[in-house]
Amino acid sequence: MKTFLIRVLSVLIFTTFFLNPSNAQDKRIHEAKRISGEVIIDGVLDDNAWQGLVPAKDFFQYSPYVEGKTARFDTEVFIAYDDAAIYVGAILYDDNPDSILREYSRRDDIKNTSYFTVYLDPYGDSKVSNGFGVTASGIQYDMKSTESNGEDRGWDAVWESGVSYFDNGWMVELRIPYSALRIPSENNEWGVQYIRQIRRFREQTVWNPMDPNKDGFLNQFGRLSGIENIEPPLRLSLMPYLSSYADYYSKENAWEYSYKGGMDLKYGINESFTLDMILVPDFGQVQSDDRVVNLSPYEQYYDERRAFFMEGTELFNRGEIFYSRRIGSEPVNYYSVDDSLQSDEEITKNPEAPQLINATKLSGKTSDGLGVGILNAMTGGTFATIEDTITGDRREVRTDPFTNYNMVVVDKAINTNSYVSFANTNVYRGSDFYTANVSAVDFKISDTSNTYAISGVGALSQQYYPEQSNNFGHRYWLNIGKVSGNFTYSLSQLAESDTYDPNDLGYLQSNNDFVTSLNFAYRKFEPTKLYQSWRNHLNISYSQQYKPREFVNVDLWGQSVMTLKNFMTVGLNTYLRPTVTTDFNEPRVEGWKYLAPKYYQLGFFVSPDYRKSFLVDFSGEYGIAQRDNYSRYEIEISPRARLSDRLTLSHELELEHSVNDNGYVNSETSGDYTEITFGRRDMHNVTNTVDASYIFNDKSALAFRMRHYWLKVDYNKFFLLTSSGLLNEIDYSENEDFSTNIFNIDMTYSWRFAPGSEMSVVWKNAIYKEEENTRDNYFSNIEKVINAPGSNSLSLKILYYIDYEQVFKNRNS
Repeated sequence: MKTFLIRVLSVLIFTTFFLNPSNAQDKRIHEAKRISGEVIIDGVLDDNAWQGLVPAKDFFQYSPYVEGKTARFDTEVFIAYDDAAIYVGAILYDDNPDSILREYSRRDDIKNTSYFTVYLDPYGDSKVSNGFGVTASGIQYDMKSTESNGEDRGWDAVWESGVSYFDNGWMVELRIPYSALRIPSENNEWGVQYIRQIRRFREQTVWNPMDPNKDGFLNQFGRLSGIENIEPPLRLSLMPYLSSYADYYSKENAWEYSYKGGMDLKYGINESFTLDMILVPDFGQVQSDDRVVNLSPYEQYYDERRAFFMEGTELFNRGEIFYSRRIGSEPVNYYSVDDSLQSDEEITKNPEAPQLINATKLSGKTSDGLGVGILNAMTGGTFATIEDTITGDRREVRTDPFTNYNMVVVDKAINTNSYVSFANTNVYRGSDFYTANVSAVDFKISDTSNTYAISGVGALSQQYYPEQSNNFGHRYWLNIGKVSGNFTYSLSQLAESDTYDPNDLGYLQSNNDFVTSLNFAYRKFEPTKLYQSWRNHLNISYSQQYKPREFVNVDLWGQSVMTLKNFMTVGLNTYLRPTVTTDFNEPRVEGWKYLAPKYYQLGFFVSPDYRKSFLVDFSGEYGIAQRDNYSRYEIEISPRARLSDRLTLSHELELEHSVNDNGYVNSETSGDYTEITFGRRDMHNVTNTVDASYIFNDKSALAFRMRHYWLKVDYNKFFLLTSSGLLNEIDYSENEDFSTNIFNIDMTYSWRFAPGSEMSVVWKNAIYKEEENTRDNYFSNIEKVINAPGSNSLSLKILYYIDYEQVFKNRNS
C-alpha cells in the first residue's frame, strides 16, 4: 500500500509540474505620473495635478461572475505620485446618484453601501498588498492581504480620503503616504487592482480581469508602471496616549481609580523595513471576550482583539506556531496558589494577567524579495497576595516570572504563486523555569499555471528544563492537489508526535495525531436561471493516534451553499461519524480511552439579501448518536434592522440543547490505581447578543454591545470508565449540577478628531455567576443575574498621532 501511494504521488508531482502547460493571462498596465503641484483631498478632482493623467477604465464584472462581461457603469481611475505619497482619484459614474446606497458605519466596517478600493502591491510579487477604500458615505477602511492568510482588517494606516457627488455619479480622492506602505529601494512595476461595488445591484467590478475559479487573489492583479526614483521622507510617527479608569466592584462596594500613559512608535528604518514599538500599553478598552463554559478536554480559543497584535502580523502566521494571546495571558502558576495556603489564610489578590511592559515588531522585505519579521514582547513578574485572617499579615507568591517572548520569520518568494518560510518562537522565563523553543518550515509550490500545488509545514518543539529531562516533539502536514478550476481536490496528511508542544507561544488543541484526509470541491460562479453561484465541499478523514498507532475514527463532512437569483443564500451541511470513536482525550488521563458512539448530524442555514432594511438569518442543526439515546440540536436566529443610514440594531439568539451527553466529571489516581468518573448529562445553553450602533458622521460613532450566556447542566447518571473504554454505572452522592451566567456590556463612543488621533469613552459591565441550582427557567434566572454582584468600568483614552514629516513641514512653513 505504501509503495502504491508513493507511485501515485510521484505521477501527480510529475504531471503537475512538468507536463502542465502555463495558461497565465496577460495583465493590464496602468501608468502613474509624477506630479509637483499640491492636491487638496476633498473628493473633487479639480486640482491641476489630475489634468493630463491617463485613466484606468473598462472594468469587468466579477460578482455575479460572467466571464468577459463589462461593468454596468463606467469607472475611471487616475493615479499619481510625488516623493511624499501616492494619489488616487476615481470617477464612479452612475445614472441615478440619488439611488446610491450609502449606509454609515464605523471605520473598517462596510455595511449596506457602495464603495471603491485600491489594492497596492509595491514589490509586485503577489505576496502582500495593502488595500485602501472608502464607502459612498465617506467611511475609510483598509486592510493588508496575503495569499496564505486572506484579508487582515485589523491593519490600520493613517491616510486621507474625500468623497463628493455630481450629476453623473460620485468621486473619490485618496492620499496614501509612504509611511503606510513598504516600498522597494529599486524601481519596479507594482501590482495594482481597483475594485468597485455598486451595492444596489450587488455588482462588484474589477479593473484587471479576475477568475473566481482560479486560486489566488493577489496573483490576478494588474501592473502599475511609472513609479520610480522615489525619495520618501523620514517615516517616523509617535502616538502617545493618556487614559484614566474608574472601576466599581459591587461585591466589595469599592471604587478603584487609575491613570496610565504610554506611547506607540513607528519608524521607517528604510523604504522597506519598519519598526513598530508599543511602550507601557493599555488594552483596557478592548472588547470583552465572548467567554463560555468549556467542558471539553481542549483549551478554549479566543480571537485576538489588541490592535498591536492584529496589525501587520501576516508574516508571523507562517508555520502555525504563533498565537498572540499567549503574550500577557494567564500566569503559569495561577491555579497553584491554593496549594500554598496554610491554615487561616486566604487569597486576597491573584491577577489574571501580567502587565505587558513593551512589545516590538520589525518587518519588511529586501530588494530580492526576502521577507523578514521579528517580534519581541516582555511581561513583568506577577504575584498573588495571601493574607492571614487572624493576624492580618500578608505575603506574596509568584505566579508568573518576568517573561520574554520572541519570534523570527524569514519568507522567500519563489515565484508568483510559491514560497518557502522559516519561523522560530522562543519563550524565556528565567533560570527557574523551562525555556520553550519551536521552529517550523512552511512552504507552497505551485505549477506555472497555478492549477496544482504542493504545500506543507514541518515543525520541531523543544522544552529545556533546569532539573529534569528535556522534551522534544515534532509535527508535519503535507498537502497536494488541484487548487484552481470548477472542480478541485487534495490529499493531505497530518502527523503530530505525542511530545509535540508549541503552546508556550502557539495554540494546539491536542497532539498525538495521525490524520489522512481527502478534500473535494465543486464550484459554479457563473449565474444560471436558478442561482447566482453554487459551492459544494466534501471532506473525508481517517484519524489515528501517532503513538501508539491506534484507530480513532473516520469522519465525513459535506456542505452545499447556493446563492439564489434574489441573492438569498441557502446551505445544507452534514457531519457523519460512521464508526465508534476511540477518544483518547476525554478521559484526561494518559493511556486511557473512551469509546464514543457513532454520530450523525444534519444542518442548514438561510441568509436573506442584506440590502433589505429588515432581515432574519436563520440556521439550525440536529444530531443523534447510535447509543444512549443521545441527541442535540442548535438553533440560531439573527434579526437585524436598519432604521436609517446611521442607526442599526441587531440581535442574535443561540439555543443549544443536548440530551444524554456522556462526559468527564473527575479523576483520582493513587499509586497504580486510577479511577475516572463520567457523567450522563442534559445541557441547555442560551446566548443572547444585542448590537446597536449610531454613526454621527465619518469620524464619530456610538456602539453598544450586550451579551448574556447561560449554561445549565443536569447530571442523570454516573459511571466509572473501564480500561476498555466502556462505562459502568455507579452510585454517586456528589451534586455536579450547575448553572453559569456570563453577562457583559461594552459601550463605546469614539471620535477621530484628527488623522490617526482618537478619543474614546468606554463603559464596561461584567457579571459572572455560578450556582448549583438548575431549577430556574430562563426568565427567573435573568432576574438573579441582574441582581448579582459584578464590576463596572468607565474609561477615557486619548491617543494623538504625531507625524515627524508633517511637524517638520509645518515648522518650516
